[in-house]
Amino acid sequence: MITNNIDIKNKYLKENLIAYIGNKRRLLPFIENVFLEILDKDKNIKTALDLFAGSGSVSRLLKTLDLEVYSNDWEYYSYILNYAHININIEDTKNMFMHMGGLQNTIETINNISRIKNKDRYISKYYSPKNDYNPDLKNERLFYTQYNGTKIDIIRHNIEELYKNNAINQKEYFYLIASLIYESATHTNTSGVFKAFHSGFGGRNKDALSRILTPISLKELPLYNGKNGYVSMLDANEFVIKNKDKKFDLVYLDPPYNQHQYGSNYHLLNTIALWDKPKINKKIYINGKKTDKGGIRKDWIKTKSDYCYKKTAKNSLINLLENINANHIVMSYSTDGIIEFDDLISILENKGTLKIETSEYVKYRGAKRSIVNKTKNIEYLFIVDTRKSKVKHNNDNHLKIKYIENIRLKLNNPVNASKDYLLFEGKEGNIKLNLKYSVHIINVEEICAELKNKSVDYIKRFSLFLDKYIKENNLDTLKIYFSHLKKAVLINDIKLIKYFANHILKIYARLCSKKSNEYILEITNELLDIIYKYDNINAVNKIKKRMIYNISHSGISDIKKNKILIKLEK
Repeated sequence: MITNNIDIKNKYLKENLIAYIGNKRRLLPFIENVFLEILDKDKNIKTALDLFAGSGSVSRLLKTLDLEVYSNDWEYYSYILNYAHININIEDTKNMFMHMGGLQNTIETINNISRIKNKDRYISKYYSPKNDYNPDLKNERLFYTQYNGTKIDIIRHNIEELYKNNAINQKEYFYLIASLIYESATHTNTSGVFKAFHSGFGGRNKDALSRILTPISLKELPLYNGKNGYVSMLDANEFVIKNKDKKFDLVYLDPPYNQHQYGSNYHLLNTIALWDKPKINKKIYINGKKTDKGGIRKDWIKTKSDYCYKKTAKNSLINLLENINANHIVMSYSTDGIIEFDDLISILENKGTLKIETSEYVKYRGAKRSIVNKTKNIEYLFIVDTRKSKVKHNNDNHLKIKYIENIRLKLNNPVNASKDYLLFEGKEGNIKLNLKYSVHIINVEEICAELKNKSVDYIKRFSLFLDKYIKENNLDTLKIYFSHLKKAVLINDIKLIKYFANHILKIYARLCSKKSNEYILEITNELLDIIYKYDNINAVNKIKKRMIYNISHSGISDIKKNKILIKLEK
């Protein structure tokens, strides 16, 4: 029984979460530990508010902690998703869809409908090609295959008809739409957001083709038996003003960190949720002029967030915190957030006693990759106890956290050294950086732990010391790895060849710009010689495939490109 409950919890926390900017799925263990520590110290916590709920991962986590959860988000698709997962328990489904023969029968009935009138089509008409096997890459939107666009139309149309005819109630209506939203967010010809789509299904690399082509169908939602939940759809600042008289025991804040507006990035999910079929041009080009390629809803600006702009984010947060009535506030924020770290500290300390926890995580990859080798980031959890006096602490302690975590990110990058260690010498003691193959720092945690006992000035000087050796730029990194690969080839060290070939492959996967491809050209002939000599090594073979892809889609001239491709494809 215990194992079964664990399985139910795992499914509830991990499944049916849409790919989402800022999704906390991978950080849930880190966030849960912080929540559990607060719950352990304060036994009176009964209510929790997730104010920027998004895809609902943290709202679900709070529900599994036996709390009465209030889940709020401004976007309608988010409201539907969180209504289904927070308001509905597993036990509720036993008495749902009684007029339709139960939950499973309802899902099967809708999934088996195969026809729809042309007048009722929308997604298949405006966001899918007419022919999946011969799409017009210039003039048709390719968010979905025609097959899946039609399935969305059929399913959504019939859900609406059932609701209008009182065959299902609101709870059942939201349940079905939530299932469709997840399917529509998953089997889409995009990298996760809906501002653009791949040119051709699966894009140039075709690596997501299976996900994109998998047929859409309604499925049962992973649910959890917990306390009654409450879901709302308000601007966060408006919510706290309207609920100023209600005291929450625990409030979790996860405001947008950057310029990405959710209303425009996930506009199609709102369209499917609302099923209001906003007017849009069927073709991208009208009279030879390119129109709205992404087909973005014009009313997305209704939920335009002030937290996405540097000039308004800080004041919005100040206003929010002034109106929050809670004993404990936990706020997520990132190293690349719009609000400056020092400002965050000052704002949060005005609310109560502040503690900071940190965790490293891999960045969301929906956007273009940078030449700079920063694929990781630091997530901060600011923990405020509003019951304790608002005492200003020595900011050095908070600054230390910021500097050390930024150093931790640096230490994940390769160094350019001639020995198997680097030594930083300072008045407060020396720090030794142990290296693997004179490239990778292997005692990162030990270094960061040691820095916690040093002064801010010492930590700053150590960071400057690192800048002399560490390479965060992908081009510089590639040069280091290639230099070591050539040395390994000279001594015919297969272990080293595999090691550096694998790291070169990782860098190739990040290089997408014309500039980077120009450097690839410089080393191509030498790299090809290595590839043909060690063609039986899997890592080297993968480099060959990546080179073919990179060169094929680079901005270099066709003459140069064809010469290299001929040699590569021999």
